Amino acid sequence: MNYAQVADAPVTPIQRPPPRRVFSYKRGRAGQEIQPDNVAIMMEAVTKRGHALFHASDELRNNYNLVKAAVQQNGFALQHASDEMRGTPSIVLAAVTHSGMALYYASTTLKGARDLVLVAVAQNGLALKHASAVLQDDPIVVKAATDQNTKALQFASPGLQLNPP
Repeated sequence: MNYAQVADAPVTPIQRPPPRRVFSYKRGRAGQEIQPDNVAIMMEAVTKRGHALFHASDELRNNYNLVKAAVQQNGFALQHASDEMRGTPSIVLAAVTHSGMALYYASTTLKGARDLVLVAVAQNGLALKHASAVLQDDPIVVKAATDQNTKALQFASPGLQLNPP
């Protein structure tokens, strides 16, 4: 077969199998779309996938029970919560217990709460990056972070980097 025959040959598209069906948290009961204002349907969705909180109305993103269920399922769902919920210690505690790096989405005030940051760095030492500067200079917090992950030392204050606890 020469080049001219190859160039003139018909091109057949590649046959790909149909995509696999996966669970969609955008679906409610009986295959209906989620109703962002319906607490019961949203509660069912966030208990299966915490990030379904993204689809909730602003009012429901401020619902304590709904947000708590979402962050217990996936700590990073905290990013979809209202600012008021990001400043609620029990909500943030549930989030960082599941995923220490969820501290990133906590309010500035709670990033300075020593007990909460200790829980976060015990779960993931690299969460020290998102702690307040005061806690990055706290030897106990830095020790807890480096015990979990030695690479966390890079987020400690310069003084503690030179003399680790």
